Amino acid sequence: MFRRINKNIIIIILFQFVLLVLYYNVPNNKEEYPRHKTYEDENKSDKNASKYIFNCTNINSIRLFKYDIGGGMSKTIDIGTFEGETVVVKRLSPRKNPKERDAQFREVLFMKDILMRDQLDHPSIIKMLGFCVNHLKHDIDIYQGYLPFGDISAVYEFGKEFRIAEAKFKIEDRLNHALDIADLISYLHHSPLGSLKLVDFLPYDHFLMVKGKIKLIDLDYINNVEPTCYFSSGCSYYNITCQPLNSYEIQYTNCKSTNNCTIGVCRGTNLKHNMARFTESFFAHLLKPELYPLDKQKILIQLLQRLDKHDIYIDDLLDELRGIKQAFLTFKENL
Repeated sequence: MFRRINKNIIIIILFQFVLLVLYYNVPNNKEEYPRHKTYEDENKSDKNASKYIFNCTNINSIRLFKYDIGGGMSKTIDIGTFEGETVVVKRLSPRKNPKERDAQFREVLFMKDILMRDQLDHPSIIKMLGFCVNHLKHDIDIYQGYLPFGDISAVYEFGKEFRIAEAKFKIEDRLNHALDIADLISYLHHSPLGSLKLVDFLPYDHFLMVKGKIKLIDLDYINNVEPTCYFSSGCSYYNITCQPLNSYEIQYTNCKSTNNCTIGVCRGTNLKHNMARFTESFFAHLLKPELYPLDKQKILIQLLQRLDKHDIYIDDLLDELRGIKQAFLTFKENL
């Protein structure tokens, strides 16, 4: 009996094995394994997955017609067209030869600008259309005749220079621009990278008009570091109180815990800094009371006073501007 059972079990196992072999060898219209991707498949996949139009394979397809129109001592900016659209190409230029330290510093800033644009997304930040990093400075042997530069390029949407103090905007356009800028300030404060501060802020150099919208174009001197303070003395600017460090911030101090730490952070300084700079450079011109109907001038005077005194939060500013715009549109409809 024992032998028969063993023999039967062996027969059953063998029979199942044969069935499995037959099953996996039967022709099937469906592919059992994914086929190897061709170059064409990879190309399609990359285009679908990528948020950028340009990379190292096609950046040289841009037809340049203006060269070296600006960019500082080591960067150059060219203007070109691609499929009928005007685009801007910024690159580290081998035609300019700063000191060795400056070359390294500029390369870092160039890469930082690319990385920041990759992580930030707002309608009032210039759109990056792609980039190409062929090599960095330390990848080349400068003693073999190479200039001390990496080969890095980035492509952006095209914008035009403008001077806000001289711009002739309609009232509705002024309010729209003011709302866009206020929304940008809010985004920078609540960004994925933390509260961001625009350190290098020149309205004529760092903003362009892109298809009727004011856009920030330089992010290389932006940071998310708020100033530290001592609880004994407090913060120096904007009437901000010294606040305790969080668990992340305390890692960069000599404090072992937040309980006995005498160092704090002036949280909110970056936001106040941005609001002050935008008020001076944009809101003072866009919201100039004498350019508006009489019934709106008092509201705008009070709003600008609150901005000058740093006495308004960004959410309240957005609400105020929306209310002024809605009131103006209602007034306009009833004319």
